[in-house]
Amino acid sequence: HCEVWGYDFSVEGFGPEVADDPSLLRRAHFAPYALSGRDAHGPTDSPPMYTLRTLMALNSHTYIDILKVDIESWEFDTLTALIRPYLEAGEPLPFGQLQLEVHVWDKKFTDFMKWWELLEEAGLRPFWTEVRGFPRCLLYIRLIIHYVAQHRVC
Repeated sequence: HCEVWGYDFSVEGFGPEVADDPSLLRRAHFAPYALSGRDAHGPTDSPPMYTLRTLMALNSHTYIDILKVDIESWEFDTLTALIRPYLEAGEPLPFGQLQLEVHVWDKKFTDFMKWWELLEEAGLRPFWTEVRGFPRCLLYIRLIIHYVAQHRVC
């Protein structure tokens, strides 16, 4: 009985698998927005861009079970901007699992590693990967939140 919120400025709505099934469509919500590291959704902004925090507030959500992100090479900037405020505030990320398509072509390994370490610092750990298109790599990664309890030793 879950509900799904989908955002994609490049299409008009969910595909026929959802759109043609009334039992799914009544639990599906779609808007032609872009997930971004900054809010820019005024009347002249095209496409309208929203941060995850703003989208969650608009939907009265405090937690997301599964967040799937495919933003065509913007994942590095967007996820850095999404995660950093939670780290700086010492708050947990507002989702339990992140499914991510990562476009790593034209990325230096050192830049990728710095970004990956930010994900790990936020508590994300990979549990599934798939590599396609070597040497122009496209990675499909599923990450899950893993919080390690810290105990003070006397």
